[in-house]
Amino acid sequence: MSRPERASLAALLLAALSIAGVVRLAVAEPPSEDEILRQIKSDVFEERWDSVLADTERLIATYPDSAQMPRTMYYRAKALQHIEGREDETLRAWGEFIEKYPGETLLREDAQIQRFGLAKSLWLKGNKGAISILMQGLEEKGYPRLYAAIQISHLDHRPARARALPILQDCSKNEKDAELRNECTIAILRIDPSAVPVPQAAQAPAPPQSGEPKLIRLEVREKATGKVTVAVNLPIAFAEVLLSSLSEIEQGRVMEELKRRQIDLDNIWKSLKTMGRQTLLQIETEELNIRIWLE
Repeated sequence: MSRPERASLAALLLAALSIAGVVRLAVAEPPSEDEILRQIKSDVFEERWDSVLADTERLIATYPDSAQMPRTMYYRAKALQHIEGREDETLRAWGEFIEKYPGETLLREDAQIQRFGLAKSLWLKGNKGAISILMQGLEEKGYPRLYAAIQISHLDHRPARARALPILQDCSKNEKDAELRNECTIAILRIDPSAVPVPQAAQAPAPPQSGEPKLIRLEVREKATGKVTVAVNLPIAFAEVLLSSLSEIEQGRVMEELKRRQIDLDNIWKSLKTMGRQTLLQIETEELNIRIWLE
């Protein structure tokens, strides 16, 4: 074989090897679902949410019957929630996960909480249809139901508040967890201060006195020593006068902030004056007794 022939044969062999390499790459198997899921978990830990979203959608498309689908759908919704401008998609993703996987108890409860919090945020931004999600949340059980009621207390929506109020009152009166009980009590105060259930222990020393209350009193007492560490006596009239003494511009700023926080100041003043002298709130922690009452 001549030298030119040998060179031509070598070139052909090299070309064949190159083509074979390309073919092998083209038919290479995709990564397994376990490999993709490991990458998703790593990206979740590193908070690389764009990568989480891409890989979850890849796993959904490649392995639609995967046993890992519930967790994949959960991670997809979580990724969407961390990407700006994808709120509506996030709401749908949480809803889809909740509907498809009712047996995923722990993940489903977290998904409900995330969905209810997002629904409140969207309502405040003008998406009034989001209230239906919170109303549905009131039909749930356990903490998601309470969480939906607490979120509703932030919104100026009377029908939703009317349905949330008895749930919050029951929590404020009967919930064993002190922190959650206090959270429900604060939510009631946002809706209607006069609707706060008065603990039996607070009623026992003396029944509420008749007549219009004059003072809002706050007392913080150490359990171990009985020492009062904080005592505030604020005349109700003084609180009203304090606001009226501000300039029109300052009053406008205050009222605007109260409105933003969904607080109806006129309703609060009216409720305080008609409630009579009674305990508004009593909170017990491991170290303190906190009481707010009208006198």
